[in-house]
Amino acid sequence: MWKLGGVPEAHQTDRLSTAVNKADNPEEFTRRYQALLSHYGIRGQKTQPASPNKNGDIEQRHHRFKRALDQALMLRGSRDFTSKREYMNFLEDLFSQLNSNRKDRFMEEQSALGSLPLKQLPACTRLDLRVGPSSTIRVKHNVYSVHSRLIREKVTVKLYAELSGCMVRAEVHRNHAPAARFRKAPYPVQAHNRLAHTKTRRL
Repeated sequence: MWKLGGVPEAHQTDRLSTAVNKADNPEEFTRRYQALLSHYGIRGQKTQPASPNKNGDIEQRHHRFKRALDQALMLRGSRDFTSKREYMNFLEDLFSQLNSNRKDRFMEEQSALGSLPLKQLPACTRLDLRVGPSSTIRVKHNVYSVHSRLIREKVTVKLYAELSGCMVRAEVHRNHAPAARFRKAPYPVQAHNRLAHTKTRRL
């Protein structure tokens, strides 16, 4: 929405459990999805059960984009990129090409969008955790090993949503504490000491 420069009146989602609660739940939407709607002032609505055609236009557009992306990669001659930024720039160029004939129509619809809120939602989820006696913490059903000096200390973990999984950072709440060291993580991990100003590094 920040890319579009405005907020639509409503957002329609399918009935995935990440957005829509089960029928026996008094709350229609999940807390996270409802928080998103509330932050932007959008009215939420969901498709009817067993009605995939309700989002047919979107599904068809996704299919066409994946086909266009595959063709663009073949013309490029390689599917390898030196960095995430290079890949994102490649996608931005492809989006611009695909939408080049829709600019006039987009300008008309953009004028009907509502105002954006003063700030975006946080880019990460913060978890305040206590390091256990075995110098481990549990994050989203995964167990991580940290430095033994952090036993019984309180740390803040930040979860970042990425294409490859999550980024985890640990901030220690006491002066001169060693940076937390995560081992055997299923996705990229970074750690740093907020108060001691230890340089962030990839482990």
